[in-house]
Amino acid sequence: MGIGNKYAQGFTLLELLVVIALMSVIFTVLSVSFSDNGRAARTTALELEAALKKTRLDAMFRGRSSKFTALENKRGYVISAGQDVVSEHMFKAEDVSIDLLNGDHISFYPNGRSNGGDIKISVQHGTVYLFVDPLTGLVEVQ
Repeated sequence: MGIGNKYAQGFTLLELLVVIALMSVIFTVLSVSFSDNGRAARTTALELEAALKKTRLDAMFRGRSSKFTALENKRGYVISAGQDVVSEHMFKAEDVSIDLLNGDHISFYPNGRSNGGDIKISVQHGTVYLFVDPLTGLVEVQ
């Protein structure tokens, strides 16, 4: 094997550049995909936060308890006041699910307080939590 052997082993500079370019494209596509899922979970959490705050205000304004309940399929929720259903919401995205971690519902009372609870919002690769304070009834995205 001399210096000028045309069958030398190893990769050429062009082959290495092509592999690096392909890896960077794949990495970019995957990172955008994962960040979109996290954004979807955050957007859903903000929608739920607004719905919970509205439920609390309705309870205070009407002078009777209101209740937030996740649907059995975990793809939506129901807001009720007493026995009356005020609203029902289904998520448009198929991969969204919500779990109430501290019971089957969150109640808001006329004095602004609640029974409290945590809500887990999952969207494919992203998860966000909502916290409802039992003393103040305030809702916070974590």
